[in-house]
Amino acid sequence: MKYNIFKIALFTFTLMLFVFGLVKYTNTYNNNLIGLESNAIRIHNGYGYQITSQEKVLIRQEYIPALPGRKVFANEKDAKSVANLVIHKLLNKQSPVVYIKELDSLRIVTLN
Repeated sequence: MKYNIFKIALFTFTLMLFVFGLVKYTNTYNNNLIGLESNAIRIHNGYGYQITSQEKVLIRQEYIPALPGRKVFANEKDAKSVANLVIHKLLNKQSPVVYIKELDSLRIVTLN
């Protein structure tokens, strides 16, 4: 009798470990499949960007982050470069905050 209880407990424990591992793997796999896209958007006399996932806007950035005031990107390429930097950070589970030194390394041009 004790042997059967031990077998049932061992089977249950093994099954729980398998299910936990499967759930963990599925969550990790699904997070990597979330399609994040960047798009430059026309703002006033310049550009901003949006980051979307499955056609839902997650981030709408109308001005250059990290800079004081309301400065827009001079061109689509710069807006998209910063958006891609933010996506890279999000996919690597980092804070999406953009710093001035990162803008400098991307050679971002402002209009005002």
